[in-house]
Amino acid sequence: MIATQSASAYTIKRPGLIIDVRDLPHSHEVHARWTDPGGIGLDAPGEWKGTLDLTDAGERLRLERDLNARMQRGDWGELLDKAAALVIPHSATVSVSRLVPKESNRENQDNRAFKLTPLHTFLAEPAETVSYVLETTLPTGGLSMLGARPKTGKTTWARNLALAVSRGQSVLGRATNPGSVLYLALEEKRGELQRQFQAMGATNEPILVHTGTAPDDATGELGRTVAYYKPALVVIDPLQDFARVRDMNDYSTVHARLAPIRDLARKSGTHILLLHHNNKADDLLGSTQLFGIVDTLLLMTRRDETRTIRSIQRYGEDLPETVLHLDRETGVISEVGDYQALQIDRAAEAVIEAMGGDELSEPDIRERVGGNERPTAKAIRHLVASGRLTRTGAGKRGAPYVYSVSRLDLIGSNRETESLQGILNVCRECPDAQGCEETNQCLWSG
Repeated sequence: MIATQSASAYTIKRPGLIIDVRDLPHSHEVHARWTDPGGIGLDAPGEWKGTLDLTDAGERLRLERDLNARMQRGDWGELLDKAAALVIPHSATVSVSRLVPKESNRENQDNRAFKLTPLHTFLAEPAETVSYVLETTLPTGGLSMLGARPKTGKTTWARNLALAVSRGQSVLGRATNPGSVLYLALEEKRGELQRQFQAMGATNEPILVHTGTAPDDATGELGRTVAYYKPALVVIDPLQDFARVRDMNDYSTVHARLAPIRDLARKSGTHILLLHHNNKADDLLGSTQLFGIVDTLLLMTRRDETRTIRSIQRYGEDLPETVLHLDRETGVISEVGDYQALQIDRAAEAVIEAMGGDELSEPDIRERVGGNERPTAKAIRHLVASGRLTRTGAGKRGAPYVYSVSRLDLIGSNRETESLQGILNVCRECPDAQGCEETNQCLWSG
């Protein structure tokens, strides 16, 4: 807030508000203009004009000094009351509460002090219920970030999320709370975005789209837009084009730009999703504050020919790394399954194929399978637990565990390779030898 004074004028400036007071021989002529109504507790942009008869120079000086003192202390609510006294004639009965809601003044005053609650009272308060736009993942009134390296598919996934929320459809096996969506596409071509939504089958879902650059006061304008439309979800793609942070590694700058976005989400009940780039190590590009300020961090990763997504939650339930499938014709993304579970399943099939009918120790199995040994080791234990591998031996030096493929798995493996001799070798000891290889059923339970 800035105050300047000359022999003939007095001006108070604050972001979004200017009050000019011009001295006349026996009065003050006042002109107040404000462009950021939310910032000063008013309902809409506008202006004041008025003339205040004030022949008592001492009274005029006292008012101006009082304004200055309150301005220095940051008493904005009371300062605005006093400033209004320069606008409204002494004889008028108009209350300043018409211009500044009392609740706004009280809130501004409360923010000047800590609000302390005794522990026993705090513990007796009703438990807060957390609701979600995306079940256990994206909280209502929360801030999240989706990070990925370029060309990984984060924009495509965000578009899928927007459409799913607008339709009330599940995402990643988790339910959505249906509602309207603001989709701010700050770097995509308008025609390309139109084509992509059409390919996904979008028609008249409650989605409001903005393409092109963000307004100069992007956060302020977003606040006014959210207050008017009350969306369930806002997607901002990408963060940098919205926040215009010169150095993403500067902790204080990042916090200063993102904190108002977080506060907007909290006050409005809208969930805001920010899209941002990852570095080569697949970590968020920039300050650790990017991770620290959000409620949910979603990370997309390219793995060979697949894409995966996972989440780290402040509260809710972490999403395990999940493999995604993209329909290249429609742009629709679906989940394939848990990445770790799929890795073990693939490794298990490689173990069965590599072992054939041999009895092998674990080091021998890992040598035959090759590649990364960690999933192979997990697959061996999984196969033993499921009965697909039989384990013998003491598991000690000189008597290691030895593994063999169960007869049922071996029959299936040999049938796939059309090795009839292998089937007959397995069935030779079968007490029910009934040619079960012809019926695709093994009757031997031994």
